Amino acid sequence: MTSLFPPASEYRSDHVGLSRRRRWLVVDFDGTCTEMDTTPLLPHLAAFVSRRRSSIDSTHASSDVDAMHRHDLDRRLALFRRLEDVYAKLYDDAKSSLLISIDGTSGGDSDRRSIHDILDALDEPSTLVTGMVSESRVLAGLGDITARELEGALRLYGISTSNDDADSSDDADLGRIEENTKTLIDDDNDSDGAGELFRKVVIRLRRGCEDTLARILSENEENDSCCNDGDSPPCLGWSLAVLSINWCPALIDASLVQPVLNRRRNSLGVHSFMREIPIWSNQVNGEGEVKLHIPGASAKRDRIIELRRHLHMTSDSSSLIVYVGDSPTDISALLEADIGILIGNSNSAKLIAARWSVQVVPLQKRDQYGFGRTVDGNLGNWPKNLLWHAESWYEIDDMMIQLDELWS
Repeated sequence: MTSLFPPASEYRSDHVGLSRRRRWLVVDFDGTCTEMDTTPLLPHLAAFVSRRRSSIDSTHASSDVDAMHRHDLDRRLALFRRLEDVYAKLYDDAKSSLLISIDGTSGGDSDRRSIHDILDALDEPSTLVTGMVSESRVLAGLGDITARELEGALRLYGISTSNDDADSSDDADLGRIEENTKTLIDDDNDSDGAGELFRKVVIRLRRGCEDTLARILSENEENDSCCNDGDSPPCLGWSLAVLSINWCPALIDASLVQPVLNRRRNSLGVHSFMREIPIWSNQVNGEGEVKLHIPGASAKRDRIIELRRHLHMTSDSSSLIVYVGDSPTDISALLEADIGILIGNSNSAKLIAARWSVQVVPLQKRDQYGFGRTVDGNLGNWPKNLLWHAESWYEIDDMMIQLDELWS
């Protein structure tokens, strides 16, 4: 397992303000912060990188170059779809053999295995297909792209938006996305025709996500001022991290981290600030090989355990870890965190939770479970095998505000 804060990390855990924060919000990326899984976009982005950095553009006619790159894109997409089909079949087979079916019949030897054993088994298809992705080189070139380059690609050949200011109507929102995407392409003066090839690279964050993450970081600015004195108590502010099985940290950086930091910068009226959001994910290299730092559920759980150990080593004062996820891969980490929040409507996650007697309670009903500080310093008296369920980030933001009040 890689270190939480390796020497090359831009997150400086030894900074006085950061090191004294005792509360962490850790979030999954795909499906938790984004509306949809971004994995299908990766071959598009890999083809984009290949086009932008290709040396053949200077030695072939423009029409030939377009044909070559269109062939490259079509080849990558066709290969990636086949790999997706392999994964879907393997996952469905694993789920059928391990879990109870919808009609309540028992599957396989699930009765004799723990929930963590089952989650690890459900991760095996992903690990297997990731190896196939590496061997196929379908993502070759993707590891060479930087977050800054990727931000430019999303601006030119798609649109990355938070949806925080979107219309309430889903149809109206989709229309706005399509209109903006078309405008970006029409306004692109690049003669290489890439806009036409890459116009469907679209990433949208869940409504309220960017606002919530930027708000808790913005409020840290005031809290950090209390940390400059060596005799000051631990800061009340939050630290934020992304914990994801996504293969492209540059994509997470460009579509989530930078928008959050930019919104924070704008809200504070500052032009520069310390990078404060570590990304714990897998990583694809320039050859298209994926290094599995976070292969699945157990690795996510281990990160939460390691983070708690880090907090205990740096201070004896109380700490808090909130984790937000949306899928079965997140359940182990959700159970390990002090507060685990399942967002969205994953039937598989709810089925697994029900099968292994994990309660999933609406977050809006948290006060009925004694949410808040008790005499012994705990946040509530709910059982360990309880997860909260949120329909939106607005519900999570409301809970975060309540936690701020409890810790003030």
